[in-house]
Amino acid sequence: MKKKLLIVLGIVLALHVSAQTGLQKGTRAPSFSGVDNSGKAVDLTALLKTHKAVVLFFYRGQWCPYCNQYIKTLPCR
Repeated sequence: MKKKLLIVLGIVLALHVSAQTGLQKGTRAPSFSGVDNSGKAVDLTALLKTHKAVVLFFYRGQWCPYCNQYIKTLPCR
């Protein structure tokens, strides 16, 4: 019984890991909206229509000192 349970658990974990592939090079980014550092609403589709470069940076949270240090170096326009 334990052997079967371990096999099923192994298969489930393998499927879970393989499902997290992310985006491939050249794939369109999914459309989404959010709020920037200054509190303004931002829509990815609207930004792409302006033909400007868009950099998306996702970080863990305000508690991460390394992420906060990196964000301070990013130019905000």
